[in-house]
Amino acid sequence: MYVDTISSGAVPCVENAVIAMAKIENEAAVKEGLEVYQSEMEKLKNSFPLELKDLTSKHQHVKSMATQTFMKRSFRDTDGNNLKSLEEKISKLFDGYQCQNKQASKRRSEDLLSSLSAPMMEKLKQGFYARPGGYDLFCKDLEDIKKKYNSQANKEFKAEEVLEEFLKQKSVDSTAILQADMQLTEKEKKIK
Repeated sequence: MYVDTISSGAVPCVENAVIAMAKIENEAAVKEGLEVYQSEMEKLKNSFPLELKDLTSKHQHVKSMATQTFMKRSFRDTDGNNLKSLEEKISKLFDGYQCQNKQASKRRSEDLLSSLSAPMMEKLKQGFYARPGGYDLFCKDLEDIKKKYNSQANKEFKAEEVLEEFLKQKSVDSTAILQADMQLTEKEKKIK
């Protein structure tokens, strides 16, 4: 009867108590390790954008800290499921930080390009390029912007993507300026 009662779980036994305690401790250890990771990575966000190798290096270091924190507190995680859970959660968080870093790089690249292209945009608004030879002037200004941008945005990993998008947008202006230039040049020839 005693053995039957213990087997049915009606009376708590030491083994069940240890399993319950291990579960509680390991859940707390995962939470604590995750908090260490998040805390350190949140501090790093102020430095975004970072080069991918720098972000990955910092991630590896902080992940190691989080794992050590987990290991100090974990209890009887013999199957490694709790450690695996921590690693999966860290991986998801890192994906989010990578995305935020990419967005910061893109924003910085866009801001730089916007600043460099401001004089050309003003000339466009004023119709500066709508004259004979305007297309050549536009192309020269566009080339100057590209050179300055490439020299200043070389560390941004989203720089090329942002520049390509900008050039696509400017190709519409370029076509319109070329047509206006050709028409005005033709009219000028007829007048002479």
